[in-house]
Amino acid sequence: AGKDVLGVSSMAVSPHTPETILVGGRGLYMSTDGGVSWSERSSGLGGTLLDLQLDPADGLTLYAHSWGPCQLYRSSDGGRGWELVTGRGCGLAFDAGGDILYRNEGDRLLRSRDEGKTWEEVAWPQGWNPSGVAAHPWQPGTVYALYTRNQPPYIYISMDGGETWQKTSGMQDICDTRLFFDHQQGQVVYAIGDMQASRSRDGGMTWEDCNSRAWHSRLDSRLAIDPRDSNWLILATRGDGVRISRDGCQGWEPSNEGLGNPFVNTVAINPQNPDTIYAGTDGGASISFD
Repeated sequence: AGKDVLGVSSMAVSPHTPETILVGGRGLYMSTDGGVSWSERSSGLGGTLLDLQLDPADGLTLYAHSWGPCQLYRSSDGGRGWELVTGRGCGLAFDAGGDILYRNEGDRLLRSRDEGKTWEEVAWPQGWNPSGVAAHPWQPGTVYALYTRNQPPYIYISMDGGETWQKTSGMQDICDTRLFFDHQQGQVVYAIGDMQASRSRDGGMTWEDCNSRAWHSRLDSRLAIDPRDSNWLILATRGDGVRISRDGCQGWEPSNEGLGNPFVNTVAINPQNPDTIYAGTDGGASISFD
């Protein structure tokens, strides 16, 4: 699938209509039939597309953020047209309450309560500049400041939208961190970085190392968690293809038959049929039905 969609760097599957798939690479493409056919949806987008995110409260509202420079775009019609929201900050996180956007502006956290029309500035913990920001998908007001190598404790948590912060514990050295939450209450969280990985069983307060020696990826690997079992993981790696863990990140095995390209940038699971998995590679988009 997706043979005409090259260099896929990000992917999103609609939780409301899972046959709708969006991929970003050299432009933005949408499929409404599970990846059989594609149409370009890049009108109004500028720069190189870095990431795609669906507003969890609204299946028609999409956000795309690019780098060089960092810019945030929004589409309110399912990707047919786009408008620039802001050039301030980088990245994007949605509060679980559905009414707050978070963005990282280096020395401050940006917070918007009106879909990005206006932004308020919030101080980071201890005045340090994090490498990224994340929000808990099920707990309103829970925000994570993600720090990088040589800046322990690596992750701080706020339970009040960034007003106050708490240290986490147990995480070892990590860089370019992304957080991935289970599909139940989000108590199981995986932190995937540049060749490192950790797991938390309490929403991110304490961490334990995963076995990350089974792959040799670099540059923000992506993870998908099976909604039926938070121990079943599908990892996208740059150079080692797809790796699967059946025991919560301790053991890994390759799953590359038919993939075609070992440089996998992103993976996504069909939320209504978790046996259907999509992979975005440097060579295009691929699908697995098993």
